Amino acid sequence: MVKPEPKHIPDAIPKDVALCIYRIMQESLRNIAKHAKVKTAEVLLTGVDNGIQLCVKDDGAGFNPADIHGKGRLGLASMKERARLIQGKLSIQSQPGQGTIIKVWAPLLKGSK
Repeated sequence: MVKPEPKHIPDAIPKDVALCIYRIMQESLRNIAKHAKVKTAEVLLTGVDNGIQLCVKDDGAGFNPADIHGKGRLGLASMKERARLIQGKLSIQSQPGQGTIIKVWAPLLKGSK
C-alpha cells in the first residue's frame, strides 16, 4: 500500500487557516466513523492554486447531499461556515452506496501569518 504524502505544502500556514483545515478534517473523520461504515479513509493535503486543499475521501455508505438541507446537520454546517470564515471553498460529493468526498480549499495569501 502506498501512503500519500502532503504535497507542495508551504513552510508556514496562517494559524486561522491551519485551525480551519484541522477542524474540517476532524469533523469529516468523525462523520466517517459515525455514518460511513468503513474502517479506512483517505486524507490528502496539497498546496494548490495559491492555497491549500484538504481532501477527505471514503468509500462507505454515502448519502444524498440534497437530503441534508434544512435538517440540522450541524457538523456539515460548521464545516461550511469554517471555510467561509477564511474565504475558502468547501465541496461535498456523495451518493448513497458510493462514498463521500469532502474538499476544502483555503487561500494562502503572501505575507499572512
